[in-house]
Amino acid sequence: MRRRDAGQDGDGAAETAQALDALSSVDLAMILRTYGGGGDASAQMAAANIGMHHDAANVARRTANFGAKYQAMTRSDVRAQLQAALDQCLVERGYVRIMLTQDQVRGLAKLSRGTAERTAYLHAIDSDPAVIAVQRVIEE
Repeated sequence: MRRRDAGQDGDGAAETAQALDALSSVDLAMILRTYGGGGDASAQMAAANIGMHHDAANVARRTANFGAKYQAMTRSDVRAQLQAALDQCLVERGYVRIMLTQDQVRGLAKLSRGTAERTAYLHAIDSDPAVIAVQRVIEE
C-alpha cells in the first residue's frame, strides 16, 4: 500500500519491523533448540532438521504464531500511520485539536462510529468558536 498524497510509504514503521524480527529470532532460537539436538550440533544441521518437519501440525503452529502476531502488529502500525496522515491533513486545513469534556465524551459514546449522527455531533462541537477557545489543546 502506498499513499503518495499523505507521504506514507505503507511499508510499516521501523519499530514494527524490529519487533517482528525479534519475534522471528526468538522463534528460530526455540526451533533450533528443539531440532538442533545437543549443544555440539551445528546451526546448518539444525536448520536442515527444521525443513524435515512440514507436517500439518507444525505448519499450522508456525502460521498461527507468526500470522497472528504479524497481523496484529501491522494492523496497529497501519492504523497509527493513517491516523497521523489524517491528523496532519486536518491541521493543514485549519482544524485544531480540542479536549472533549466528560459530557461530550458521554454524548459521543452513545453514537456509533461511521454514522452521520456521530459526524454531525463532532462537527457541531468542533465548529463552535466558543468550544475551540476553551477546549483547544496547545501543542508544544
